[in-house]
Amino acid sequence: MTLSSWTLDNTRLELDFDGHEKLEDFGFATFSESNEWTLVESSAWKHMAWYHFEQHGSMEWTELVYSLTIQRHVRISK
Repeated sequence: MTLSSWTLDNTRLELDFDGHEKLEDFGFATFSESNEWTLVESSAWKHMAWYHFEQHGSMEWTELVYSLTIQRHVRISK
């Protein structure tokens, strides 16, 4: 999952993980256990993207990228 602004570049909005560039195995303070899924692994990183516009030149945007690995519980019916 990627979070970014569609309209504000880094001169107007700077996204960050409380001062960190990368998070390894971040936790969820409000995460609720599921009977169907298990959270196996999680990570997040900050990506800086440059875009060029004819009228405005090059502008930099921040993207926060989250990666989650989940595993579904297998239920075998008898």
